[in-house]
Amino acid sequence: MRTSDYGDGPRVPGSFGGTRPIDYAGHVPDGPDPMSMSHAVLCGVIERRADELGILWTHLPDTARRIAHRGFPDYVLSGPFGTMFREVKTTGEQPDTDQRTWGWMLRAGGEDYAIWEPKDLPTERIYRELRRIATGNSDPTP
Repeated sequence: MRTSDYGDGPRVPGSFGGTRPIDYAGHVPDGPDPMSMSHAVLCGVIERRADELGILWTHLPDTARRIAHRGFPDYVLSGPFGTMFREVKTTGEQPDTDQRTWGWMLRAGGEDYAIWEPKDLPTERIYRELRRIATGNSDPTP
């Protein structure tokens, strides 16, 4: 399924609320509609993928209750070929000022920082990036 198929085309009721797209060939893609996926469900997908690849990870979901500078990324993920910092946002969410500051500082220091969103699932971006730190290869095929 092409990424563009998740646009404004025909839709049917989705399993997580909202609706799911129908692609141009007329069939509904398997699994939940990534565009209506909740933060918790997206985090679950990330954690399962990381576990499958043997990646160590920590999820720090609420910086407001931590003793640290606000805005630290949701995930720190580490494999034998690198460590990455990832902020997770649902469709339509934007990083706040503190999160943008952390992202800038991490990238300025040469760290691997990015934001993952539901739209990254159908493109395999999340899996490719996880695979890169697990195996040194971002090719999604084993």
